[in-house]
Amino acid sequence: MSGASDTRVDPFRPGTDDAEALGLRAEVWGADHPHSHPAFFRWLFGAGNPAGPGSGVMLRRAGRLVGFAGLCPRLAQLGGTAVRVAHGLDYMVSPGVSAAASGRFALRVAADWATFARQGGYDFGINFPNANSRRLLTSDRLGWQPVLAPALMVRPLAAPATSIVAGGAVRRLALRFGLGVGAGALAVRAAATRGRAAGAVRAVDLGSAADAALIDALWHRVAAVRDAGLLRDAAALRWRYGQHPLYRYRMLGWQDGDRMDALVITAQRHLFGMDCLLVVDALIDPGRPAAAARLVGDAIRASGAALAVAQAVPGHDLAGALRRAGFLAVPERFNPKPFQMVALPLAVQARSGALPASTWQFGWGDMDVV
Repeated sequence: MSGASDTRVDPFRPGTDDAEALGLRAEVWGADHPHSHPAFFRWLFGAGNPAGPGSGVMLRRAGRLVGFAGLCPRLAQLGGTAVRVAHGLDYMVSPGVSAAASGRFALRVAADWATFARQGGYDFGINFPNANSRRLLTSDRLGWQPVLAPALMVRPLAAPATSIVAGGAVRRLALRFGLGVGAGALAVRAAATRGRAAGAVRAVDLGSAADAALIDALWHRVAAVRDAGLLRDAAALRWRYGQHPLYRYRMLGWQDGDRMDALVITAQRHLFGMDCLLVVDALIDPGRPAAAARLVGDAIRASGAALAVAQAVPGHDLAGALRRAGFLAVPERFNPKPFQMVALPLAVQARSGALPASTWQFGWGDMDVV
């Protein structure tokens, strides 16, 4: 790959180069960061991904690693056609280099990543950059294009009886986010959705052949109507949620007879100083929106959390289900950590345009860090 005489960009070899890449990650984000754990790298870039093992690029100066960009393969559907997506992540440059070198190295790593992904036969690149990386990626020199900006959606819940502090935190958070509405009003709104969907809630086992078949059938019904988004069949969900080495997820399905109408995936984390339920992903039969709302409501009731949190694209199926379940969108000016998804056409047939924002079905779990 291109470069000055004292620098060299090489492909990242999962397993072989993990220790070196993790050393740089510890420099950038700290050795105690959970994503600096070797097990996380093995999961993210290893052979267990049904889309294939990961890769990326490594920039070395005088033999020392100073820059890195990872590539996690994902499969997607776009306009009824299967496409290969290169998920760009862990873009980083050593904090030990000068400011001038840092900018130069960041540009080079991003440009060589795109070349590497294009040569690998990927159709599109996707990325969820922070503000600094977004300015770089969407510059004229690199050409990434904004696709969507999810809205933060929250539902304050009744405070646990043992924690007056949690109740106060919920009220402060509601005021901070400009919601202007209490947990009681939201609960009333959510209660109105109960009883509108035939069927029953049950836990889903990704290791069960029967459940895998139900999920695959649901995915095919969704994909026939919602024609853009990362693959969410049973194998992809098993890798993303069932095999994650750091986080545990709960999967609930709404089953009506011999078919599953909705699948909702949640996780519990400590955010904003309180226990939170995160709605990280969903598969929703386009004809059964109330089923997903019932699943979210059931997950909330079982969680004991003080706050339910989600990221969803306004107008999409998940956003509608969350509103039915009592969630409200946080005004953008109050969102503590907004982000965007950007895309880069890579294959010749994809270069006429970016991924369609209006139909791309986003889930918070499309990111690797949730």
